Amino acid sequence: MEPNDQWLKGQNGQNIDLVEQKFKEQCIERQKAVFANKYKRSMESHDLTGERASEE
Repeated sequence: MEPNDQWLKGQNGQNIDLVEQKFKEQCIERQKAVFANKYKRSMESHDLTGERASEE
């Protein structure tokens, strides 16, 4: 595999080592906690279309 291919896979979240994977998971958990603290609900229950989305 070319070095550029390894770099690209790393940028896409593929082919990362265990330390990077743990760091990524910790960041995601921290983001969820910040979101839940700010909006008083979990990120999973949030409507991604927005508060003003039409009912169509």
